[in-house]
Amino acid sequence: MLQSPDLRSRRPVVLVVEDEFLIRMQAAEMIEESGFKVVEASNADESVAMLETRLDIAVAETARAEICSDSRLAHEESQSEKF
Repeated sequence: MLQSPDLRSRRPVVLVVEDEFLIRMQAAEMIEESGFKVVEASNADESVAMLETRLDIAVAETARAEICSDSRLAHEESQSEKF
């Protein structure tokens, strides 16, 4: 499958959503070392705000209801034309 030149020249962007700072920092570091650009959010509100950014992948903690209650992030992402 051929990719457009702009996709080949830019690093894929990963959104990491995690409320624990140290876990989020470690996850972001590991992902960046793998060649991705990382944007971080500590909660659902911050992650929804990040949808203005061109994202390729989102990694979100879903075990805690207050982080992504009612699948808010997934719903917002599905509504966003930029994701």
